[in-house]
Amino acid sequence: MPYVFNDATKVAKSLIPAANVPARIDVPVGQNKVAMNDSSGARLKRGRLPATEIILSDKTKHISPKFFSADEIQKFALVKLLRLSGYDAAVCAARWQGSGKVPGGDHEYIDVVNYNNLGSSERIIIDLDFRSHFEIARAVQSYARILNSLPVVYVGSLTRLKQYLQVMAEAARSSLKQNSTPLPPWRSLAYLQAKWQSPYQRQFNLEEQNVNGSYNFDHKKCSAHLKMLQSLLQSEIEADRL
Repeated sequence: MPYVFNDATKVAKSLIPAANVPARIDVPVGQNKVAMNDSSGARLKRGRLPATEIILSDKTKHISPKFFSADEIQKFALVKLLRLSGYDAAVCAARWQGSGKVPGGDHEYIDVVNYNNLGSSERIIIDLDFRSHFEIARAVQSYARILNSLPVVYVGSLTRLKQYLQVMAEAARSSLKQNSTPLPPWRSLAYLQAKWQSPYQRQFNLEEQNVNGSYNFDHKKCSAHLKMLQSLLQSEIEADRL
């Protein structure tokens, strides 16, 4: 019988049932009504539902909890405290599409809208981790000195921020050139400008119903930031009046 297994018609099914294979699998009523809205083609496996869907009364309820980092929670906590102190503060969520050599991305920062006596207003930008945006690998000593001279937390006008960006982008280019290293696109002037000059949405509160986890964060650090920000904001507002 050299060719018996090459011909499907000559292969007989075994009449001896395997001990570990059930003859029938009963699926509970309702679990076979999975909505196929997911383009990935999620299917039942061993009678279980996909993790992203739950069947309730034959209706599919999509659950998509949003996770917030400790830094994000701290931003909103600071905004809440600033607003209680009388400032028009908000978390600005900026997002931009990639264009040419500039990759797309997103960035969150805080702004405070300062209204003057003439009826006009100016945005004061607050970035809690400003210096980290300019860190580069294998930086020469001159660039390291410039980097260390930057404020860790930036509080100031958008006009002054643009000046910082131009200086740091050129300094980064010069530093990397000395090491024969090309400037990465996320350290280019265009990419840096996109972080604070792209269209943004002002947000005031976390969507508590979508937050997965607790609101644990460093209260002492938040209080220290608040005192520092209040002092810097007052200095900016007084300087703007002069």
